[in-house]
Amino acid sequence: MYYYLQEGTNNWSARQQQEKLRKLVGSYGIAGETVTPSPARTIDELVGVGLEKNYSTFAAVGSDLFLNKVASSLINQRERFGTERVVLGLVPTDLNGEISRWLGLRSVEDAALALKARKVISVDLPVIEPSKYFIVPLKIQASKPFSIKLETSGYTIDAQTTGLQIDRDLNVKIAGRPGPGQLIEKIKHFFTGAPIASPADSQIRTSELKIVTLDSIPVYLMSEMIAKTPVSLKIVPQVLQLVATRGSIS
Repeated sequence: MYYYLQEGTNNWSARQQQEKLRKLVGSYGIAGETVTPSPARTIDELVGVGLEKNYSTFAAVGSDLFLNKVASSLINQRERFGTERVVLGLVPTDLNGEISRWLGLRSVEDAALALKARKVISVDLPVIEPSKYFIVPLKIQASKPFSIKLETSGYTIDAQTTGLQIDRDLNVKIAGRPGPGQLIEKIKHFFTGAPIASPADSQIRTSELKIVTLDSIPVYLMSEMIAKTPVSLKIVPQVLQLVATRGSIS
């Protein structure tokens, strides 16, 4: 039996995708208990219920933001229930979104077949310490350019920027022209493997990172603010057991 956490939505397209999935998992013999978070029953609470019931396979169905919240909640609660090997399937209702591209899903049928096959891989994910894991990119932005300090691997880089984007591999894209500190030259010298995007943008890639700003600036996961600077981030190896289509994730 699978434990499905389905996002409540008034979006017609998303509801159509959810109904199609319901019919498919029934026909494939992988139906199970379906729950929907609400103000009275949060994602964290429902994930805890599934773990208490000893479900070994969870499936999150909804927007990229919803899927990210379920994944982070599951990672954070597994140890408490002694269920570190619990598996998560992701069924994005936005088939043009970040998670669909990452998993190589072109349709709800693809997602249902992946759940049926239950091919499991261990994936690395980044975390905003201590416990906010993310799959979709983070953004740090303000209404006007601001100063940042990036600390990683023994190096410190100071820059002026109009915003940052940080993906699940801890690739950091720094928007805006570098200031007097010649940020691009420092990045070329200290880091390898991340090409310079344009004269106005710079990129670095690392496994651990601390971001400091003069004033506290919001950190967004899609439309939701989940933290404020300063923040520390790192990659946690093999932290999530994920259902994936064959060859979809490198």
